[in-house]
Amino acid sequence: MDEEILSIVLSNIRIADQRLGHQGPGPRVKHR
Repeated sequence: MDEEILSIVLSNIRIADQRLGHQGPGPRVKHR
C-alpha cells in the first residue's frame, strides 16, 4: 500500500550507509 514510502525509506538508509560507511561501530549493520 505504501510502496513509495518504503522505497524512500530504503533509499534514505542507503544514502546514510554510504555517508557513514564504516566509521563508527553501528549496532544496525546489515550486510546483504
